[in-house]
Amino acid sequence: MILSLASSLGMVTVPGAEAYRFVVRGVEIEHRTPRGQGVDVQFPWERTPTMNHDFTMGIDSFFMDRTPITNAAYEKYLTASGYTPSDSHNFLKNWRHHAVGGGRDTSAHNHYTVPAGLENLPVTYVSLAEAAAYCTYYHKRLPNSWEWQYAAQGYDGRKYPWGDTYDHSRCPPLDTTNNSIPGPSEVDAFPNGASPFGVLDLVGNVWQYTNEFYDKHTRAVLLRGGSNYYPTVSRGALNWYFPNSLKMRTLNTHGKYFLMSDSYERAGTIGFRCVVDI
Repeated sequence: MILSLASSLGMVTVPGAEAYRFVVRGVEIEHRTPRGQGVDVQFPWERTPTMNHDFTMGIDSFFMDRTPITNAAYEKYLTASGYTPSDSHNFLKNWRHHAVGGGRDTSAHNHYTVPAGLENLPVTYVSLAEAAAYCTYYHKRLPNSWEWQYAAQGYDGRKYPWGDTYDHSRCPPLDTTNNSIPGPSEVDAFPNGASPFGVLDLVGNVWQYTNEFYDKHTRAVLLRGGSNYYPTVSRGALNWYFPNSLKMRTLNTHGKYFLMSDSYERAGTIGFRCVVDI
């Protein structure tokens, strides 16, 4: 019954684990501080922020979306929910959008439609709050970082969803030809890149939102999985924010993305998927 429910929701059942070892590290260059303390993030079980995280935990079973949320699914959500952003800058930047109403019509609002051919691509150019709102509308939520990693990694601590050796045929290729975002691949284009639980499109297509962290001064969200966009960096330039390397596709690393506003957060390289507690 649970399996059929998950399938009907377009989700995969991720079974619980009594003792999952969650090992992950941040990639910021600030890790050069002694033992990497005081930077990156502080998980609930930790005493201080640190670059290197290693904790064994129990994980309850949950459903996870088999793929990132697609443009087609997000378009259905907009129709059903009636959501329009108060600040539309960069919102669904790669879609067609036009104002309806106007003039003396105070009910004027924007309509957004998916261009033909982009329906099965992961939705991008949405903020963290907009991703969370989508999940909430369907009685779901964004995954915790450790849930995302467990769903991608399984029980054996592998480096990639398919094993310990990088295989370029199992995920989207790196785009290093220019400094323009190439756009993602279709979410089911690499079925042989599935995780042990059958979750698809976990690495190399679009970054995926997980946990938010904030204090009195800053907000940030952990991004997982890497994207296909690898801009060329001039020799000698510091590429510190998200280092340009294949290690960002490994399951034991995360990126820390600073949050300022919805319009700032919307990017063509970030998508999301949802989970449901069982």
